[in-house]
Amino acid sequence: MTPQQAIQQLQDLAKGSKEAMKRAEFTVNNNIALTAIALAPENTSKLVESIEILETDRGSSVIVGAPYSGYVEFGTGPFAADYVAELPESWKDEAMKFFVNGEGHSQAHPFFYPAVQQHIPELIPEVEKELEKLTK
Repeated sequence: MTPQQAIQQLQDLAKGSKEAMKRAEFTVNNNIALTAIALAPENTSKLVESIEILETDRGSSVIVGAPYSGYVEFGTGPFAADYVAELPESWKDEAMKFFVNGEGHSQAHPFFYPAVQQHIPELIPEVEKELEKLTK
């Protein structure tokens, strides 16, 4: 093998590994979206319809487009206070974006956070599986 061929193989592997990461990320995001849809309250068809995977050149992410999704996820008033207190800081910050006056009366119906927590551990094994395909 010439040095130029070796360089080309390494460049191909680098490009392939980026694509492998995107495929793994998409697989996990698809699982998150499907679980979030399954966990969403039954009477929220517009919420369910707003759950989608957004793909860009850099990768993919799951979005929930319904503007009221945070109120469903986190609840309002004392219900939100109880549920949000149990969440990691980054999720508390997200919940605060939906805070109005603390006087609401809607119970939390978590659908997105549990879906993320369930499927995030799948990411590394998915990446490993995709990278293994490259090296065979």
